[in-house]
Amino acid sequence: MIYLLAHKYSPRLSYTADIIFGVILQTRFKILYISGPENTSGLPQDAVLLDYTNFENKGALKIPQEKLLFEEDIKPYEPDIEKSDLLKIRFSASLDTQGAVIDFDIFATAFYLLSEYHNYLNTDFDIHERYDETKHNLYSKKHHTQPWVNIYAEWLWKRCIEKNHGLQRNFPAFRYTISFDIDSPFLYSHKPFWLQMGGFLKDVLKLDLPAVKKRFRVLSNAEKDPYDVAEYILKNVSREKLAFLFLLDRHSPNDTRYTYKNTAYQAIIQRLSAAGIECGIHPSYTSFNNAGKIIFEKEKLQQITGKTVYSARMHFLKYRLPQTYHHFIKATLTHDYTACPVHTPGFRHFIATPFLWFDLAKNTVSNLTLHPTMVMDRTLQKYNELDAGKAYHEIVKVIDETIKYNGHFVILWHNSTLSEWKEWKGWRNVFEKVLMYLNSKSQ
Repeated sequence: MIYLLAHKYSPRLSYTADIIFGVILQTRFKILYISGPENTSGLPQDAVLLDYTNFENKGALKIPQEKLLFEEDIKPYEPDIEKSDLLKIRFSASLDTQGAVIDFDIFATAFYLLSEYHNYLNTDFDIHERYDETKHNLYSKKHHTQPWVNIYAEWLWKRCIEKNHGLQRNFPAFRYTISFDIDSPFLYSHKPFWLQMGGFLKDVLKLDLPAVKKRFRVLSNAEKDPYDVAEYILKNVSREKLAFLFLLDRHSPNDTRYTYKNTAYQAIIQRLSAAGIECGIHPSYTSFNNAGKIIFEKEKLQQITGKTVYSARMHFLKYRLPQTYHHFIKATLTHDYTACPVHTPGFRHFIATPFLWFDLAKNTVSNLTLHPTMVMDRTLQKYNELDAGKAYHEIVKVIDETIKYNGHFVILWHNSTLSEWKEWKGWRNVFEKVLMYLNSKSQ
C-alpha cells in the first residue's frame, strides 16, 4: 500500500492524491498526517512512503513541497514552466529539493493543471469571450498535447514499484465517447416561410447556384436535409458510446434558429432519447454567465424527453471560472463536456481521464464530473485548416496518446460535419475511419 505523508490536512492535496492514485492508477493509498518522523514506525514493512512533509522521513521518497496545496486563496502566480522529460512548473525560486527524488513539486503542478488555476485571474479573452489559449504558453507552446497528470501518475507509480514490486493496480479498458453538438438540426427544412425566402434570396444574390438547387430539392422532398444525419449516426455508432448536446434557445446571432419550440427538432430529440442515448444541453451563447438561462434550457430538454438531464457542453466552448460551473451545479447538472481545447487538439486540463471539478473559489471538490474532450472537428477544419485526410491522422495521434495512458477518448463532432456539403465534403469518410480505428483499439 502507498502512504502519502503530510504534515497537515489540505483539501487540495487530498483531491490531487485521489485523482492520481484513486482515479488514474486505481491503487490502494492513504494520506497519513504526521507531526514527526516517529509517527511512521507502526506501518507495514512493505509500505511505500511518499514524503510530502517539511521534515525528513528516512526510507521515504521525498517530494519537494511548494506552498500552493496548503493555501486557501487564489494568488496571481507567474510560475516558471520548463519542458524536459516532464513538464515542470515551479511557483517559487527557493524550492528546497535537497534529498528529493524529483526537482519540482509534482503534486502542486498536477493540481495547478487540473484546476485551471491559471484561468481564475485570467482576463485574456478572444472575440467570443473565451479564454484565449494563444495568450498562455501552456497552450501556445502546445504543452497540452500530452496528458501530463496521467504522465505524473505513471512516473510516481514507477518509483513506488521500485520500492515494492508487489503493489497492485487496475488497468481500465480503453473507452471512447462520440459526442455531437447539435447547433442546428436542419440546414433548410422546418423553417418559417419568411426565413426560407430570405435564405433563397441570399443564395441568389451570392450567385450560389448549388445552394439554390440544394435548397429547392430539400424543400421539395427530392432529397433529405443535409444536416439531418441522426439515422446515419445510429447506423454507425453503438448507442452506449454516443452523447448528444442540444442547443435549444436563441439569445444571440450565434445561436440556433431552431429552438425548443420547433416540433421537428423535438421529434429528433425524442427519437434519440428513446433509443437510450445520453442527451444533454448545449447552453446558448450568452448563458455561460447566466444560471437562469441554463436552468431554463435544461427544463425544456427535460420536458421534451421526459427524462432528467444531467450533462452539458457550453456553446462555443465558452465558460467562466468559477461562475459557469456554479451555474451547472445550481442546475443540478453533474457531467460537463466543455473541457476541450479550441485551437489545437489535446488535453485542456492535461488529463485523459474524467475527473471531478475542484472549485478553487470555495477550495473544495464538487460533484461535477468533467469529461475531457480531446478534439473538435472545427478545430481541425477551421483553425488548423486541415483537409479531411490530414485531419484523420491528427485525430489518430490524440487517440493513441489517450490509449497510452489508459484514458477515455472523447471527440466533438457536429451533425453539420457529416453533411457532405460544401466545406465538409469528405468528412464522412474521416468519421467512419475514426470509428474503425477506435473499434480496433477497444476490442
